[in-house]
Amino acid sequence: MILGIGLECREIALASADGIGTGSIAKIMHNSASFTLDLVMAECWTAGVKAGIDAATIVKVFNEAALGQMMSLKVRLPTTYLRGDFEPRFSLALAAKDLGLAQKLARYRHPDAAQRAVRK
Repeated sequence: MILGIGLECREIALASADGIGTGSIAKIMHNSASFTLDLVMAECWTAGVKAGIDAATIVKVFNEAALGQMMSLKVRLPTTYLRGDFEPRFSLALAAKDLGLAQKLARYRHPDAAQRAVRK
């Protein structure tokens, strides 16, 4: 697996630069974020398809928007967080509105989904 090889190389570099075990910690954190993101994207794609969006269309939108361009890693992180700037870039009210609309869509399309999730 190419990704695994790349991470192993980085692990060696990080371990020698930042102390023993740092590379392993970075790898675990990377994989945790990656697995979580994969799960969230799969859930969003599934909800979009069930709501009537063509699968290829929703994937195209993800690829061409901020997430697909890796804006958080390539732009936001180096220009803000790594410089100590933690000011919000997106209104929390708008984020809450968007998440609320997603929840309403899920409830409308699958009214028993929330109950099933709680029972698990």
